[in-house]
Amino acid sequence: PCCYQELAPLPDFDGNHVVLGAWVVGEEAAGLGIRESQGLVTDDYARFLPHVIL
Repeated sequence: PCCYQELAPLPDFDGNHVVLGAWVVGEEAAGLGIRESQGLVTDDYARFLPHVIL
């Protein structure tokens, strides 16, 4: 078995690339994470800012 991924270039904001991640519990939105790095690949050095959805 193989897993194929399509390249989806991240937007560039002054040399920083941002990825948004959402948490869903049941069928309700529960949180949002914003991860930002200078490279095209998000790594362990990426800055992370969690948000909670109330």
